[in-house]
Amino acid sequence: MNRLFLVFFLSLNLGCGNSQPPQPQPSLNPWEQAFYKGENPQRPEIIALGIGAATIEVEVAGDEYGKQLGLMFRKEMPADAGMWFAFPETDFRRFWMQNTFIPLSIAYVDEGGVITNIEDMIPLDESPVRSKRKARYALEMNRGWFKKKGIKPEDRIRIGQLKPNPAYIPPD
Repeated sequence: MNRLFLVFFLSLNLGCGNSQPPQPQPSLNPWEQAFYKGENPQRPEIIALGIGAATIEVEVAGDEYGKQLGLMFRKEMPADAGMWFAFPETDFRRFWMQNTFIPLSIAYVDEGGVITNIEDMIPLDESPVRSKRKARYALEMNRGWFKKKGIKPEDRIRIGQLKPNPAYIPPD
């Protein structure tokens, strides 16, 4: 009797289930997840920076997750593109290239906007690349960008206004 009840209960339960097959969920890589909340993309802000004669607009790693993710998972980046990291306090900094496929150079910047040091970073290398002095900011650009533009330590970065990034397209 108990078996008959169990068979009846299971068949009833299975028969009343959802007739629709489960819908596949879109998969987002971690970089995309940093900027998507539900169905509304959160476009990273951009900031205008002046360094010597160069003026650039770069993405801002706005929140803690964005700072941790940085430029990970990207396959390419336009020549004058980059990412600006702003921290709430001045301290010794270190970055690494985990899951970062493009070669980068990083400039560590103190509270007054002065570049403390510029270092080249190797794709996928998890060794820390450290600031030589305390830094409040960091700017990642394509490797060699600073050298090509004649930018060196002790140069000052002029920080402009934040604005939405109208050209933002999430990576594939």
